[in-house]
Amino acid sequence: MESRSTQASKKYQLDCQYLNSCFSGNDANNIINKQKLVELLTTRSQQELKLIRQTYITLYNQDLLHVLSGIRKTDTFANLVHLRLSEPQDRDADIVRDALFGGRVNLNAVIEVVCTRSSSELHSVKQAYRFRYNSDVEQDITLKTEGGFKEVCIL
Repeated sequence: MESRSTQASKKYQLDCQYLNSCFSGNDANNIINKQKLVELLTTRSQQELKLIRQTYITLYNQDLLHVLSGIRKTDTFANLVHLRLSEPQDRDADIVRDALFGGRVNLNAVIEVVCTRSSSELHSVKQAYRFRYNSDVEQDITLKTEGGFKEVCIL
């Protein structure tokens, strides 16, 4: 009888193989089973998603987030997977950055992040934003917003 860790390891390997087939570029023109992809993303905990990322590195010698970063701007599901696999503070930093500089300013997304995170989470988001974009999130918000929104949105 297989141990639980061996079964889990095989499950993560299968998840990685599926993700690789979806986003490696080899099957880019094939129809992706979106339901299976959504199921994978919604039934795994944050810890399991970390293990999937680690397993992907072991199997393919690449970070899955790096693979997805190249196609996430043009592929909605790649962006969804990238955000779901990211650490929460990195995800929020990406969401705020895209909301400010993704073409049209999306204040709703900025307000949602600012108003639904604790002070310590916002501090982590600010650090992640500075590290990822070499920019201060509060200055960027000030630059891209007007009036009362500036006061509401400053982290």
